Amino acid sequence: MNIYEVNRLSATLIGIGERCSQYLVNAMYLVIGKERAALVDTGLGLTGDLDKFVRKFTDLPIVVLNTHADPDHIGSNALFEDIHLSSRDATLIPWAMGLEARLGDLPSMTGGNTELCGYAKTHIAPEKRFAYTDISDGERFDLGGGCVLEAIATPGHSQGSLCFFNRNEHYVLTGDTIVPYPWLWLDRCAPLAEYAASVRRFKAIVGVGPAMYCGHSIEALSPLVVDDLVVGCEELIAGETGTDKPFKVPYAIDISAMKVMQHDCDQAHIIYNAYKM
Repeated sequence: MNIYEVNRLSATLIGIGERCSQYLVNAMYLVIGKERAALVDTGLGLTGDLDKFVRKFTDLPIVVLNTHADPDHIGSNALFEDIHLSSRDATLIPWAMGLEARLGDLPSMTGGNTELCGYAKTHIAPEKRFAYTDISDGERFDLGGGCVLEAIATPGHSQGSLCFFNRNEHYVLTGDTIVPYPWLWLDRCAPLAEYAASVRRFKAIVGVGPAMYCGHSIEALSPLVVDDLVVGCEELIAGETGTDKPFKVPYAIDISAMKVMQHDCDQAHIIYNAYKM
């Protein structure tokens, strides 16, 4: 079964989407330098053959760079050897690699696609543990030929969330940190003030106008998202929540001790726990 979508974003950047449903795609990015390639995130691993799929585009050695350690971003890690992620997300890995985490919510993720769910149960990438190297804030991954990815620590969605900035080609791969709908309501998420500081710092580093590609679309984000995220966080911190509305969590997560809400600020829609501001 082929569920991968491809968007050739430039001569050296390929967006790969692991399509779960009409509304959900897990985005991965293959960055091809002269000496090696980087695969940023590895999806849920539904087909168990991502390693073979990316070989359609390059024969170079591949380094995997994870934006964070959620199941839909490290699911195929075990298919690769050279893996890098933030150790601040280390506690998430055993849960995220487990089949229960990657298959349990699949009926919701796929919109009830029984064919895909059935295929994934027999083909999903293995849940075996993998070795990885910690990524430091500011660390540079030189792929050769002037193609360099710089890690930017952006705690928020998870404590170890990272973005990867290509200064020469002026684009950023933002994972689930810089997104129109950031999920900040989970217990493991950083406080809103820390997330807002992350976004401000991100903007200061990348400057104005880089193309931004997030973890759930293989199309570029609106350039307005960054500023709207900052303003939205400032409104929340100031208690400007009068028009916020409840957010319906799509997966089987116990939220009985939470008040999950959505705060809209133009291009940004911040999902937060009103009991943990």
